[in-house]
Amino acid sequence: MLMEEPCFDFLRTQEHLGYSVHPTCEIISGIVGFSVTVTTQANKFSALHVDQRIEAFLENFQEKLTNMTDREFQTQVDALVNLKQCVDLNLAEEVTRNWNEIETGAYVFDELEREIKVLKNVKKSQIIDLLDELINKGRCRRKLSTQVIGFGEKEKNLPTSCGDANRLQNGETTDGEKTMQMTFLPYDGNSIKHIGRFKECLEIYPVTVINK
Repeated sequence: MLMEEPCFDFLRTQEHLGYSVHPTCEIISGIVGFSVTVTTQANKFSALHVDQRIEAFLENFQEKLTNMTDREFQTQVDALVNLKQCVDLNLAEEVTRNWNEIETGAYVFDELEREIKVLKNVKKSQIIDLLDELINKGRCRRKLSTQVIGFGEKEKNLPTSCGDANRLQNGETTDGEKTMQMTFLPYDGNSIKHIGRFKECLEIYPVTVINK
């Protein structure tokens, strides 16, 4: 909630990277994940440039949060508490919320009440420490950058002719057949060169369920 407006302002309004810009936080199989999604045009910015500007935004947001007054922070907390205290508007909302607890095996039917209790005691320093630990290159940070790259001069992978470009953008080869091609671009960090071997060396963890 704190990050949504600054994310759009920094990456969309100031950087003009693309209209579709949003941060997301979700829990999948008990694992909390955070992501920033930016949709841009291949003829304006390279995927690498967008990735770097997302990193710049995270650093900027940490500074913005640090400079936020306690009153401003508390106003945001109170707004989120009020949002979570809203009753279900209809039976469908109530069923969906409770059925999700059953599907995930969490069975925390009073999740909103627990979240509200935590929110009322949260401190700004805790959020700043969380950013240091999980987002801004802390020791627990793990990052996956997924890039869907189109044809554009900024990506330096233009087809040989305009005719080929039109067909390739539509998923066709030069002979009119439908095709799909995936290209792994070089990366100066710790890139995964062979997905199968990489998966074989990973540890297998038990299913995680948040139920406390």
